[in-house]
Amino acid sequence: MSLNDLSTRVVRNFRREFPKVENESWVRIADDYTANFATAGIQWFVRYDGKGYRSCTVKVYHEQQLPVGIRELVRKKFSNYAVELVEEETINEMTYYIIHIANETRFKRLYFADGSLVIIEERFKRQALIDTSYLVTVIK
Repeated sequence: MSLNDLSTRVVRNFRREFPKVENESWVRIADDYTANFATAGIQWFVRYDGKGYRSCTVKVYHEQQLPVGIRELVRKKFSNYAVELVEEETINEMTYYIIHIANETRFKRLYFADGSLVIIEERFKRQALIDTSYLVTVIK
């Protein structure tokens, strides 16, 4: 999708919020526009509504960019796991994190928000993705 196909308000707000970004790609779904770009080892997805207002931001990165307090909590609770990937999502000024961790035999996806860390998925590496909703556990 070219810049000419975008709402002028979307382009104006994007350029104001991310002035140094070049070569972003755009996708339109219904009335929303999503920009995709990478900076400093972080993959960004920024969604704007039809009126040009940012509605959601997703950043995908590695453990080094995870805030120190969250990183230390994950390391403490899951010392035999390594962080493989982090998804940081901000919607309506609320930020939460989906943290993908793994060891030699297991994968886990963790949800972190408001000081709470919750396991939202857990499976063996050799196992197909299955419904694990019964495994959801709050970690204090």
